[in-house]
Amino acid sequence: MIKSPLDAWFLLASHLTNDYLKLHEQSILAVLTKTDPKYELEPEQRWAAAIYGKSNPYSEWLRTGLVESLALVAVYGNRSPNIASTEPFADHVAKEIFATATKWEAWASIEDTTALLAEAAPDTFLEAVEQGIARSPTIFQELMKDDPGVFGECRHSGLLWALEGTAWSSEYFARTVNVLAELANIDPGGRWRNRAINCLKDVFLPRFPQTYAKPEERLVAIDTLIAKYPKMVWEFAQGYYNDGSSSESHRFRWRDVGGDRRGLEPEDNQSNRKYLTSLLPKLIDLAVAKENLISTTHAFIQLPDDMRDRLLTVLGENDPNTFSKDEQSKLLQCIREALNWTNSYGDENRRKQVPALNRVLERFTPVDVFERVGWLLSTPWPRLPQGEPTEYDDKDSSVKTAQQDAAREVLDKASLDNILEFAGNVQYPGTVGYSLAKAVRDEKEDADVLDAILKHMDKAILLRGYVSIPSSLLQRLLQ
Repeated sequence: MIKSPLDAWFLLASHLTNDYLKLHEQSILAVLTKTDPKYELEPEQRWAAAIYGKSNPYSEWLRTGLVESLALVAVYGNRSPNIASTEPFADHVAKEIFATATKWEAWASIEDTTALLAEAAPDTFLEAVEQGIARSPTIFQELMKDDPGVFGECRHSGLLWALEGTAWSSEYFARTVNVLAELANIDPGGRWRNRAINCLKDVFLPRFPQTYAKPEERLVAIDTLIAKYPKMVWEFAQGYYNDGSSSESHRFRWRDVGGDRRGLEPEDNQSNRKYLTSLLPKLIDLAVAKENLISTTHAFIQLPDDMRDRLLTVLGENDPNTFSKDEQSKLLQCIREALNWTNSYGDENRRKQVPALNRVLERFTPVDVFERVGWLLSTPWPRLPQGEPTEYDDKDSSVKTAQQDAAREVLDKASLDNILEFAGNVQYPGTVGYSLAKAVRDEKEDADVLDAILKHMDKAILLRGYVSIPSSLLQRLLQ
């Protein structure tokens, strides 16, 4: 392995001729346009490709060496006086390689060299990805899928490293951001953290942006993204308000992209202030956009004071009827969670927002009894808005009291048939049965409820929960 490719290039570049370039082109196309044989195997077998005789015939050293040479030809071609156009040569070779990548297996096969190809020919690389997404987005959807099993590979890592490299350059920044957004929009998701949306988060990260683009360029780009994908932008921007981690993005090794600051080094204070001064108001507006209200409310306790205040104001102004039942249910759950944490652990300053949270909770509380109190009965461990005592026995008692009150309200306002139907659709019907047994007023009501349950012998867990109370009718009869 060559320890200093750049020194070797400076020593040998003057001897390079067009004939050598033609041989280089033939070699690199022969190596990189061949699909890795391991993709002929089932996903669970690919990690053992060598055992099945499906190893790549070309070593990683050879593959990266060929593409690294291409990058040096493109970047330092002026060292070769016998060659008239080195950058067009690199563009041509890269274009030939990407032209054969018409299946996800082809992109996965060049995963280890994609970043170097992007460094050799960034315009050609971006054009190939842009056209690929426009013409055949399923190629990239398949590429970003996780392999099953514990030995699966991150097939799209090379693509994202290449885009991280182009993102550092102001020249390619806007195009790269757009490509990452399009990839994030079609990403099927998976267990790997290396995903397009996380690349976007790192690119726009305050204080440590993974780009040399100026603050104005970043702000223009994020405005464009907000207009097209407001939910996506808020999804990654929320990470700026919690303790999430970030890592240094891939940078080009040879090509100058306009700076020397490393990814984990902060940008200068003036640029950071300029960026934050314009970014923060945008993020507040984005957070309270209607399509983001649920996710913002879910992250309530992580948000700064001014954003929480603005959120509560907007929620108080919105008509609950403009939200679907599912959206109302999710909002209510998030508000209850926020109240639970604030009342249990919040300091004096945070508890100032409890009255406003309670008003929003009351405003969005539905009329239907199951939608209103069903959350208390559908799990043994509901988190109460009023907070929780620190002692387990006190906490258990407060939860059971709330569940008993909810069961009493259900018995008062719903038919037994509807109650049984509700119990059949929750994960813990035993909790419903136990709470009903605690809530019955007298022996007649106890007998009516028990008779209704016994008529539905398929609801054994509900029955078990109901008769677990010693005072229930069936318990007394068994005694």
